[in-house]
Amino acid sequence: MKQFILIILLSTFSVFAFPQNSFSATSNSSASFEIENELTDEVKVYPNPVKQGKLTIEFSEKEITEVRITNIAGKEVLTKIFDFPENKKQIQLTEIPNGIYLMKIKTFDAQQVVKKIIVAKN
Repeated sequence: MKQFILIILLSTFSVFAFPQNSFSATSNSSASFEIENELTDEVKVYPNPVKQGKLTIEFSEKEITEVRITNIAGKEVLTKIFDFPENKKQIQLTEIPNGIYLMKIKTFDAQQVVKKIIVAKN
């Protein structure tokens, strides 16, 4: 009897405490995925792999306000916040060791794009 009451309580709690509206969650996530894909297509990051210590980031229509680079372990190795947003920025990576990194680019309208970069200096 106790097990039966416990099952009823748990099922009632999960239904009322965590309502799920699958339609709105699906439409929101697919909309954000489409926006992210559009931004990914708009941004150019070159040269990749970085061999000379300079990396260029270029948007066709957006302005770059912030760049954060993290290593694979999740440690942030570089943060650049720009006072004057522009479509094209060059970043010096001479102090960053060889490896694979994730670069988060934030635009003037607060949208974000994540790109993978490889640093392979000679």
